[in-house]
Amino acid sequence: MTYIQRWQKHVALLRNYGMGILLTLLIITVFVVPVVVTSNSVIDRISQEVLLSSILVSGVVAASDRSKVFGWITLVVLVAIVVRWMGWLSPN
Repeated sequence: MTYIQRWQKHVALLRNYGMGILLTLLIITVFVVPVVVTSNSVIDRISQEVLLSSILVSGVVAASDRSKVFGWITLVVLVAIVVRWMGWLSPN
């Protein structure tokens, strides 16, 4: 097996795990978070931010089959995560 074939197999496996993790996180977001999070406390908001960031990162991993598109998707997701978390530093 050549290096490229091993790399392609590794990328396909990573993409499958990424899709599974993405599905799990989306199920948690839709069915668990509305039941568990009842207040608007700081810990609840931080857990929702971490969950959203995890969904975005796992979505990037799940869409990792094209290198050119992967770069752009990664850039957009990183900007979205940074902007989202910067809201904690300056809430206005």
